[in-house]
Order: sequence, then C-alpha cells, then structure tokens
Amino acid sequence: MNIIWYNSELKAYSTGSSADYIKQITAAQSPSSLIILMKFDSKSKNLANKVLKQLNLVNTEMKKTWLVS
Repeated sequence: MNIIWYNSELKAYSTGSSADYIKQITAAQSPSSLIILMKFDSKSKNLANKVLKQLNLVNTEMKKTWLVS
C-alpha cells in the first residue's frame, strides 16, 4: 500500500509505504502533524507519485501567492 500524507510541520506532502509513514510519525516532534490524505494499492504507485507531484506543485504556487500578498 502507498500512502500520501501531509506534514504540517514541514508544510509538505510525502508518499511512501505504511512503514515509511510510521517511521515519519516516530521521528516527528508532533505526530499529529502527519495527516494521511490518500491510500493507494501497491499497483498504483505511479498514480500516487503523480498525485504527490501535483499536490506539491499546488503547494508551491500557493506559497508564492502568499509571499506576494
């Protein structure tokens, strides 16, 4: 299973396996800052990566907008 989560401490989206997510929670200063957004079966890894790229693209564009305003 592939998971996409948002880390509000880093203000970034990430993807990985359930084990990757658990490692991130364990390492986080505030585990509640990691929010699972989507889950994909193992066959959909490419789709998960495409969604992740789009989420980070939107996040980057929104940061630019905030800096301008």
